[in-house]
Amino acid sequence: MTQTLYGIASKLYRACKPVRDRQYRQYIKTLPCCACGNSCWVDPAHTGPHGHGSKASDLLCIPLCRVCHDAYDRSPESFSVRRGMDVEALVCMFRAMYLLKFPDRSFEGEDAA
Repeated sequence: MTQTLYGIASKLYRACKPVRDRQYRQYIKTLPCCACGNSCWVDPAHTGPHGHGSKASDLLCIPLCRVCHDAYDRSPESFSVRRGMDVEALVCMFRAMYLLKFPDRSFEGEDAA
């Protein structure tokens, strides 16, 4: 059921299934950590809104080493401020880099991100 705002059905309030893209996550893992520059044990860190036990869209990932990933998960806002990271800009940059490297690739369900 779609919620309505002022009697008008709104896409804003519809639940969207997060995009899952294994190839994109694999690409993110090849990059160095965007917080400390470490290139060992890099994981795709999901940065978007998500609840307990669920992850944001894979298209909202940034590369973080295991140490930075754990620190980010504990407190995303303070970690980003301490490191001077604009997470939204990083997400856009990594997606653009991916599409430049793999121009024939497209994201399935991209409008969900």
